[in-house]
Amino acid sequence: MPRHHIRALLATMLAVALAACAAPQGGQDPQPAWLLVSDYVDGVVQVLSTEGDLDGLARETPLAIAGSGPCGVAVGPGDRLYVADYDGGEIVVFGLTTALAGGAPTPVATLTSASLSGPCGLAFDADGTLWVGDYSNDQVLAFRGVGSLTGTQNLTADVVLSAGGVGIEAWGGVIEILIDGAGRLWVADLFAWTITRIDGVRNLSGDHTGRVPDAQIVYETASAPPLGGDYTIADPYSMAVDAAGNLYVGNGFEGYVSRFDGAASFSGVVTPQPSAYLVASGIDFPYLVALDAEGALWVGNEDTVGRLLSPQSGSGVRDLTPTTTVTYSPSGYNDGGGMTFVPMPSGLGF
Repeated sequence: MPRHHIRALLATMLAVALAACAAPQGGQDPQPAWLLVSDYVDGVVQVLSTEGDLDGLARETPLAIAGSGPCGVAVGPGDRLYVADYDGGEIVVFGLTTALAGGAPTPVATLTSASLSGPCGLAFDADGTLWVGDYSNDQVLAFRGVGSLTGTQNLTADVVLSAGGVGIEAWGGVIEILIDGAGRLWVADLFAWTITRIDGVRNLSGDHTGRVPDAQIVYETASAPPLGGDYTIADPYSMAVDAAGNLYVGNGFEGYVSRFDGAASFSGVVTPQPSAYLVASGIDFPYLVALDAEGALWVGNEDTVGRLLSPQSGSGVRDLTPTTTVTYSPSGYNDGGGMTFVPMPSGLGF
């Protein structure tokens, strides 16, 4: 997409895209898509876009964040983009069309809370409730009714949630969260090397510190990893969950993405071996992951993202060559942060 597209055209394209979140079928024209990557070091949300061919995704003008600490992004009700500003300890909100145009627009809202310290992962549920993974406080918080707020708002958390119980690893660095299409909350913990799943979070309210999760995947020594790998999960920076409930974990210090088939059905504390290790040729340490509308898996390291076809197939070590790669960060160093597609692919979230 040329960078000189006028905002009116962008708005029209976005409206069409949001009305057709599913992959094109039956001769439908390809729809525009955007991939947003939190670039913490550069203090921006990187914007990649295409008019339809996902292999044609290209970098556009990034969205500058005044607090300079973007650590997570999510699209919420009313076509608004929410950015977790880790350094500022707040959530900044933009009109989605304005945000996708890049530059340094003025936020329409800034959300603060006494409960927020180092917000990072963001997700919305089907009710439009904003869920925030707080890296510094080792908690997940929920804020209801944020979709129409403007200006600076100091909010009280409607839900305060942390993991506990016999044999459960307490959270020590909540880096990313997601809520899948079935309403299950997933939490990636960077320091504990765990992925935790809590079902039915829409029904929660109040204080749930020390809650026993439905499942927690704990790292284990890998039995048959790719060359140079050691663990089933290692420094998990991000996750993706497909519509079948399969989990993809982006490992910060291993050279592969771990795929756990049927993870939505796991129960209790488990230490499974991955169903597959996905190795992306040319992309070392792929700690960023996101699924697109055609089922391909995008993986990223500190400066480059690539597209892997058929990530759900096969087993064991799978050496895959990306069909396309894009340099998203010219500085060459991004310290974490999540990435997400706009519009959200059908069945993956809200």
